[in-house]
Amino acid sequence: MIEIGAKFDDGWQFDGVCKKCKENISHCQCKKEQEVLSAKEHNKISVQIEKRKNKKVTVAKEFFLEPKEAKDLMKSLKKSLGVGGTIKENSIELQGDVVQKLKQALASYGFKV
Repeated sequence: MIEIGAKFDDGWQFDGVCKKCKENISHCQCKKEQEVLSAKEHNKISVQIEKRKNKKVTVAKEFFLEPKEAKDLMKSLKKSLGVGGTIKENSIELQGDVVQKLKQALASYGFKV
């Protein structure tokens, strides 16, 4: 006997249609855009101490935020931790050794640390 056609148990699946782009959910472009925009949930942030001119600097790397969001986050971190700091590209630099406090603060804001 010869069988013609697709076998549905061979890995093919239909998991719904996106209402916005009318594509199968596994091929949906809208879903991929949402993943890129929700960087808090998908990126793990590394926190480490660096020495510069015999002073300690706490650096948190891999922030993919809009400039306004990064500025607001920096402002609230500086206020809650009581330290000075700056934003450079995709990293946040804070004066002193505040690794544990920074990890707790970032976790409370919803970041993976």
